[in-house]
This record gives sequence, C-alpha cells and structure tokens, in this order.
Amino acid sequence: MFNTVSKQEKGFTLVEVLAAIVIFSIVSIVLTSYFANALSYSKSNQNKTVMINLARNALVFMQKQDYGKLHEFYHAEKFGEEHPVILGSSAEASPDLYSELFPNTDASALAAVLHPTINNVAYEINVEYEADLHQQMLGSSDQQKQKMSKNLIPVKVVIRGAAGPGGHATDSAVEGYITNEELR
Repeated sequence: MFNTVSKQEKGFTLVEVLAAIVIFSIVSIVLTSYFANALSYSKSNQNKTVMINLARNALVFMQKQDYGKLHEFYHAEKFGEEHPVILGSSAEASPDLYSELFPNTDASALAAVLHPTINNVAYEINVEYEADLHQQMLGSSDQQKQKMSKNLIPVKVVIRGAAGPGGHATDSAVEGYITNEELR
C-alpha cells in the first residue's frame, strides 16, 4: 500500500521559492527608489516654479514704481562704482528703510513682496541693478539700443529659498527692465 506513492512530486522547492522572493525584493527596491527620486525631482521643480513666480511678481512690482527715484537710487549710468541693492531681508527688518524709494507703498506690503512666505517657506528677494548690461546698451553701435537704454534700467531679481533636503539653499533669478513712465 505504501509502495504506490509516486516519487515525482510536482511543486516548488524551498530554494526556488527563496530565489523568487529575492528577485521580487530586488525589483521592488529598484522601483521604490525610482519613485522616490521622481518625487524628489518633482518637489524641487515645484519649489523652483514657486520661486520664479515670486521673482516675476517682484519684477512687476518694481516696474510699476517711479522710474526717476529708482534711477537715482541705483546711480544708473554711473559706472565703475558700487551700486546699491534692494534687499528683501532689510525690507522686513527695517520697514521704513525704503519709504522714500516707495512712498506710495505700505511697509508691510513691501515686505510681503520682497520677503514673502509661501507654504510656510520664507523666501528672500533682492533686486540688483545690472550695470554691465546697461553699459553695453549705452555703448552699443546700434542707435536704437542707445536710445532705448536712456529710458530703461536693467535689473536682476534674485530669489533665495530655504535650504532643501541637501541642506543648501537654492537661488533663481529673473531679469527684466524698469521702464520710464513716458514709455508706459
């Protein structure tokens, strides 16, 4: 009666099952790391998009200000010297620092533009005069560029975000022009 049991049992051995589990684990770890990297990349792009939009907002704000006062503040067309920078941290720390430059703007509104907090992340925006670009425009052989440069102030809006997962802060910049009111 015991002799009728067949020796050809069908099924998986323990080694085959363990090998399948190991292969499945390796594949799932690789896929998990891929999705983690994709999430990290997506988050950094989202942060960069927020930063660029805030910088564009600050540039539009600057374009609506008094051209004459900004021209005087930046010492535009005076080359070879240090030019002041509008600092977002100063706008928040000393609300009345830029009151002469922006007389029609509330100090808290200026701080909200130059030192905004979005999604509990504080950003700092600095507005710099681009003297080299302005000097190139004034010294250009193209008469149209020379004529335009007298009514334009080239600026660079630099925004610095909070430190990310790597521990280092990221910067983004938007360049544009502040135009004379006569051209607006």
